[in-house]
Amino acid sequence: MGNNHVTFQRDGSHIVYLNNSSGTYRGRQFATPGVEPRVTTSQGVVFVAFRDFRQHPFVAIFRSGAWSGRDLTPGAGGQLVLAVTASGGRGTVLAASFSSHRLYAVADL
Repeated sequence: MGNNHVTFQRDGSHIVYLNNSSGTYRGRQFATPGVEPRVTTSQGVVFVAFRDFRQHPFVAIFRSGAWSGRDLTPGAGGQLVLAVTASGGRGTVLAASFSSHRLYAVADL
């Protein structure tokens, strides 16, 4: 039986992550509000990326039994999270800038 991971937006801007590793779906709601979440995993590390209330890519990472999170582009203009991917326990977020119309990746998360 596989382990499923799901993330979604609830009640406006609440980002929720769930998985069924215990046999039932359990997870968390993140304190940072956002929209359009994406999730991926690699080697037991979970990466949840979304656009936060500042219109920046934000990533929450579950690694070694604890969650951490950060704005990936503080001080920048509005951006869109396009995808999140992971390999070897490290993550990469692909995003696009609204003002410059450029794609970029934030890697080695």
